[in-house]
Amino acid sequence: MEMTAEPRNSQSPGHTANQSRACDQCHRRKIRCDRRVPCSNCQTANLPCRTLARRPVLAQVRPSTRSNEDSRFERLEKQLSDIQRTLSMLQSSLMESKVSDYPSDSAEVRDKPDTTANQHPAVVTRDGSSVTSSEMLAYEGASSLSVQSHLASEIFRDLVKGNPLDSSAPDISMDYSQLDKALNRNDPQSLLYDKSFPETKHQEKSQGNIVMPPLTDIVLLLKWTKGPTQPTLLSFLPLVSISELDSLCKKAYFEMEECTTSDLIIMNACLLFLLPEYCISQSNDDSVTAKCRLNSLLCQRNLELALSRLNLFMNLSLDNAKALILASMYAIGTHSLSMAWTLISTAARLCHSLGHHCLTVQKNTSSSDENTKRVLFGYVYILDQTLSLRLGRPSSLRECDLATDSLPTTSTSDLQVSDFVWSLWIEAAKLHAWTFERLYSPKAMELSQNARTEAMRNLALLTLAAKSRNSKLEGQFCDSGASPHQYLDFVQRANDVVFLSLLTLIYRSIPNESSDTLSPFNQQCLEAAQAALAAHHFCYVNYKDKHKYIWTIYLQWTVLACPIIPFLVMFCHAVTTLSLETMEDLEKFVTSLQPVTQTYIAGSKTHALCQRFYNAGKSYIETQLQRQKEASMTDTCPDLGATIFTDIIPEFWHVSDGTSYTPGNSGLNTPGRRQMQFGQDLMSEEDGWFFGDPTILGLADDIYHNIGNRSV
Repeated sequence: MEMTAEPRNSQSPGHTANQSRACDQCHRRKIRCDRRVPCSNCQTANLPCRTLARRPVLAQVRPSTRSNEDSRFERLEKQLSDIQRTLSMLQSSLMESKVSDYPSDSAEVRDKPDTTANQHPAVVTRDGSSVTSSEMLAYEGASSLSVQSHLASEIFRDLVKGNPLDSSAPDISMDYSQLDKALNRNDPQSLLYDKSFPETKHQEKSQGNIVMPPLTDIVLLLKWTKGPTQPTLLSFLPLVSISELDSLCKKAYFEMEECTTSDLIIMNACLLFLLPEYCISQSNDDSVTAKCRLNSLLCQRNLELALSRLNLFMNLSLDNAKALILASMYAIGTHSLSMAWTLISTAARLCHSLGHHCLTVQKNTSSSDENTKRVLFGYVYILDQTLSLRLGRPSSLRECDLATDSLPTTSTSDLQVSDFVWSLWIEAAKLHAWTFERLYSPKAMELSQNARTEAMRNLALLTLAAKSRNSKLEGQFCDSGASPHQYLDFVQRANDVVFLSLLTLIYRSIPNESSDTLSPFNQQCLEAAQAALAAHHFCYVNYKDKHKYIWTIYLQWTVLACPIIPFLVMFCHAVTTLSLETMEDLEKFVTSLQPVTQTYIAGSKTHALCQRFYNAGKSYIETQLQRQKEASMTDTCPDLGATIFTDIIPEFWHVSDGTSYTPGNSGLNTPGRRQMQFGQDLMSEEDGWFFGDPTILGLADDIYHNIGNRSV
């Protein structure tokens, strides 16, 4: 488009106008234009003075500033993070749906208004993210297994980094790297990862479908429970009878609309506890083993789905309290200690509201009802007190508020036996709670060393007295020909492991002040740990093949609860003293943790963790001993050896007579000075047993997680 300027003769005389650019004629002839209309050049040459219309000026693109680039990068990082989180959620959903599409001819329980409460359900769920986030890092307190494992790892790390040759060794470096990766509790793939609440797909929660195992399989299982062999579940967990379980199964399969959330929790938890024992009893039939495995997965999925639908405010009833107890036991078996603590705390609140904590002043109930309430409250008390030590949190049931007799009266023929065993379990729970309050609570940690030592001695005496009472169990009650007492010897041995492991933790609160040994722990702690591992090995040799299901219960409720403490204590002792004999004992312990059957995998996490500790410790000790052997060979030529091998000789080593040899050029690293340094480290870093909020070392926990743990 062109715009033609009028010639000068069209303008009025004397009219002049200016334009912003040269005319086309001047521009073509490349002469200076005075930019008048018409210009003087065109007027002189008698040429039309024309100028093309100006094109619109495009907006200039300014170069990006640093702030703009930073904001763009932040948006990109956020988008990538969202994509990664979405992919992680999809991966978790695919893993959880491995049994959701299982075709079954069983009944389906449709979603219905829950009768446990009239409130809206307060569902606690995670966002499904598998990446480390601020919510995951803001954990309310590490579990005892995490704390103890990190302390043992730090002691081992200090030993390795103290010698540059050790840190550069490929075997030791690889083993320590794998161990360090396994101890990252914020990583969902870590062996210490704790699933705080069962993860449930949104689709499942909206539909509310629960697929039960095939009816024929459950009928065979119930017939087996009514047979001549009484299931162990009824001996150690008399909360639900076979008749009650039978009624719940009939309701689930034939009256689906009548099932409440508590009914589903009780039924699926009991089936989960019974299926492994039934599988072991039918060990010769591979088809039964496969069915039990699949049915266990279905029951586990149903139980977690029912737990995700629990209401925050539940009605005050015995069924709700039973459901919470069984769900808490399931959570402990799957190493979800945070979930177990939430469930058992709610059960304690229900029992407190129902008045079960002061049953001795209530005389208006029948004897059977009162005994049922006492048994139920007893299990709540035991789980609450022991979890208090394991998680480092104050108990929900305070001693000053209890008026209940800890020994419920029963009408069975073995009255004295059940009361005696029950009293031992109650006493063990009290000792666990007292250990936290007097040695490892935030208030106890602020006490002077003398006060903590006095508390340690008193607790040690109480624990030894309880262990002495336990030693009378077999001689006083056990009758080799009586069927009801066939497991008493095993119960006694398992109780010994519990008391010795607790004694190890009690002695551990005081650091080693002796210079006679290089171990970071005092002699009493080492002796208690050795005795605990020896008692465990006795159970392994004598009972693993004799009572396989009892052995699985022992692994979950005794070994996973306690001997991990003696194991880590002896591990630190072995790597600091370079004791292969101690490593042989630890190898036996690691071997004993292998699951008995595929239907029981709750101990796989602890077995894998202990295996990594053992591999790292053995590589380190063998490397050190090999270097000591090479260094000792240079003694045949002292002049040459003193100059060439000075840098590779360790600071000290043990010769055949047990004494310690110190090179002349390492006067500052004498055994006395090194032991003093260990003591100072333990004294100055007593809080090293706690990560995050103050947390107690107690029973083992846990959490890993490509292995789908669940309770027996």
